[in-house]
Amino acid sequence: MTANAEAVLDAGRGTLTLPRRLVPTVMLLRAKGRAGFAGDASSVRALAELERAGITAAGRLHPLAADILQVVTDPSLVVTVEVRALERPAISTIWASDAGAVLGQAIEPGLFHLGPIEPDLLPFHLAQLTMVGPRPDHGFAGSADAPAGLLDELEPLWCTDPDAVAARLVGAGVGAAWAERLAGAHRHRRATWRVASLWAGPDGSAHDREVMMLDAGPEGYWEITPLPADVPSIRFTPRRFADVMEALTAAAPHLR
Repeated sequence: MTANAEAVLDAGRGTLTLPRRLVPTVMLLRAKGRAGFAGDASSVRALAELERAGITAAGRLHPLAADILQVVTDPSLVVTVEVRALERPAISTIWASDAGAVLGQAIEPGLFHLGPIEPDLLPFHLAQLTMVGPRPDHGFAGSADAPAGLLDELEPLWCTDPDAVAARLVGAGVGAAWAERLAGAHRHRRATWRVASLWAGPDGSAHDREVMMLDAGPEGYWEITPLPADVPSIRFTPRRFADVMEALTAAAPHLR
């Protein structure tokens, strides 16, 4: 289906949908115009397809497509969002600059949907993408570390045998109370997500920030922090809904 997917310019909604095969053509057209093409058969077909979709006319990009691509190709902020709620992760990207902001999503393998969003509402869009909403607050504080390899081994057991999971965690050195809490959190897991930001400071220096979270539904939010060591481990820290929203807001500090 993806191989035959067509490009679509929806001027009413201000969005652009592109199959992977047309992305190089669009980027070259923006960079060099019609003069950048050698006139080979594949280029002629690609340009004709873009013109049928209304994305180009007389070798020029539609103003809507040009505005979207200007932000995508020259951003001052890039935010990548990866959400694992099913077997295949959903990956989205937000590009932002003084010219605006664009949300890009792979709506199916090899088919990309791009549309403008309001930069001032970026935390709201991040909350939507990560399915963040109010969750019960934890009645405890602190954190628990567990070996990363063990967590992978326990994956098939989280939902089927939480008592066995808790016992294995205790055997790895996790306190009994924390082992029970982690077992419950993973049993009720709705999703795990990662938000990674890269932006340029006023002096052009590069900055980055990353937050990873386990959304455990009725068991609340848990921040996930990989700990480098000879034996890699994962730290789980309970977080409140307000903490999660603050982390999402901090994903774009130069837009605040």
